[in-house]
Amino acid sequence: MWKEGLPIHLCGKLFSWKKGIIIAGTALLLQSPVWAQYAPNKPITLHVEEQPLATVLKQIEKQAGIRFVYDGNTREKMHKVTLHITAQPLEKTLEQLLKKHQLVYTVAGNQVILKAGDDPQVIQQWLVNGRVAIQEGGRNTYLPGITVREKKSGRVTLTDVDGRYSLLLSEGGNSAIIFTYVGYKPQEVMVNGRHEINVALEESAEALKEVVVTGYQTLKRVNTTGSFATITTAELEQRNSISLNRILEGTVAGLSLYKNDVQIRGGSSLFAGTRPLFVVDGFEVANLPENLNDIANITVLKDAAAAAIWGARAANGVVVVTTKRGKEGKLRVDYAANLYLTSKPDYNQLHRADAAALIDYEKEGYDKEYIKQYMFDGGKYGYSQSYDAFLEYDRGNITLEERDARLNALSKLSNKKQVNDYLLRTGVRQNHYLSLSGGSDKFQFFVSGSYDKSGSQYVSDKSENMALNSRTTYQIIPRLKLRTDINAIYNNQQPGYDVAGAIYNMWPYQQLLDSKGDYVYDYSSFNKIENDRLVKEGYYDNGENVLEESRLTNNRISTFGLRTRFGIDLNILKGLDLTTDFQYEKNSQTGKNFADPQSAGARQLINQFTTQEFDPATNTLKNIYNLPRGTIFDQSQAYSK
Repeated sequence: MWKEGLPIHLCGKLFSWKKGIIIAGTALLLQSPVWAQYAPNKPITLHVEEQPLATVLKQIEKQAGIRFVYDGNTREKMHKVTLHITAQPLEKTLEQLLKKHQLVYTVAGNQVILKAGDDPQVIQQWLVNGRVAIQEGGRNTYLPGITVREKKSGRVTLTDVDGRYSLLLSEGGNSAIIFTYVGYKPQEVMVNGRHEINVALEESAEALKEVVVTGYQTLKRVNTTGSFATITTAELEQRNSISLNRILEGTVAGLSLYKNDVQIRGGSSLFAGTRPLFVVDGFEVANLPENLNDIANITVLKDAAAAAIWGARAANGVVVVTTKRGKEGKLRVDYAANLYLTSKPDYNQLHRADAAALIDYEKEGYDKEYIKQYMFDGGKYGYSQSYDAFLEYDRGNITLEERDARLNALSKLSNKKQVNDYLLRTGVRQNHYLSLSGGSDKFQFFVSGSYDKSGSQYVSDKSENMALNSRTTYQIIPRLKLRTDINAIYNNQQPGYDVAGAIYNMWPYQQLLDSKGDYVYDYSSFNKIENDRLVKEGYYDNGENVLEESRLTNNRISTFGLRTRFGIDLNILKGLDLTTDFQYEKNSQTGKNFADPQSAGARQLINQFTTQEFDPATNTLKNIYNLPRGTIFDQSQAYSK
């Protein structure tokens, strides 16, 4: 029996039924309705007298290049026909013939399906075909068995071994189609008058958690041994305001950071180090990528099972990073911008001893004879201002009352306000990211660029980072793909003076500026009495001031890295693939330091190379500055391939 609503994809040879026969030649549905390819104005010429309708239909088939399909019930309504027409349009001919037999017809490709009906009409159906792929590791893979369903009518078909499908829609060109496959996000697409629709299904976040990427292959979790952890793109996007190391520490059980180094399940060796192996797109790298926007997913291999894949290098675990690649489909543009503000450090939270407490502690040490004049006199080792009061009293240069008055004045000083005003600031970091991706079934591309600029909470340091990535995939022949990856990074860093370290080592009463705004030098690193003697002889002052050093320091480190990768994927047999990759990497680093002649480092270096010679004319010693006063330039370079 004829069943309305079921599409006919293929009609076979003639076969018998109890009430009639189906007449059809072998025919595949084409992309568009019959009137689009076989015009309704196709001229038909017939001169028949009392001929069966089935015979007349055969003559029309030959003239119009179409095929009629009907069942036994429809054949019972057919009678003999007398008709004389010359060059009459096909559409009008069918209407004239079928009206007398109370038949209607449906156009499907080059087939005209006849069935019983009250009024002759054309039921225009819509044929859609195309290819459906699933995205695996940034590549499109075509598989059989992907479901393609018309949303309203429920008509369903499946893709073949090449991912191709063909579906006759009951709702015409305004239908909606849903593509589904286990483990991938369903995708609903509006037809919008199209006859060809190609789709690439994305893996669902839950499905990604059930997949383990080892660096050599991608396996289902149920097929793997050992302990693994997976971080998806969605999880990375939710926490993109922090570094990748911090994301790993907060997400992967058993992974921790020690002195900013990653450790998986603690250390496994006393001398060989605890750093895990880092693998990006199948290659070992020294550091993890800094730009989270370029990462597709991360897999952490925790235990000895990783050694079976990567050998002894995996003794401390493996962190496998897979980066994003282009996908088949329309051009996609992504832009992300972030601004991060970090408040000034609050050193009050450290509860450090103030000047009064520190002087009381030193006074107790002096009373117990732990501070003596002979320990410092005649040497180059420096000491604090409070020590100077004790030593001056020992030398007999000041009285006890003068010593205590000097110590009392120091105990009332605090440098917290000057440190907060001159050495600390609000940390600012901004980054911008732009990517373009897309492609066809023959070519996919992914291009991204990023810019990052930052300054920490300590004055004088700043850095700029720029990165450019290009990843392309070419389908050379059906079984052969070529992959090319290019990654270039440039980093310009100005470390500045070590302000943080200097603050930690400052005495709580050590001022940066005096009441006149002049620098106050610290002689903790050089004996003050010896320094005064050398200054009188023409040497430069050896004192240091943190604020002055932070303003004068001019150093920078420029780093450039280039990594290129070429890969070939060859499908030998179904389920058997050959993948080979070649990677070339080059890195260069240039360090430049311009030491201002007024900086402590330059003054001390000039003093170090200064000698004295006797001048008979003046009968005195004369200084010979073997290193001329001026800016001192120091450069270092390093290369690796």
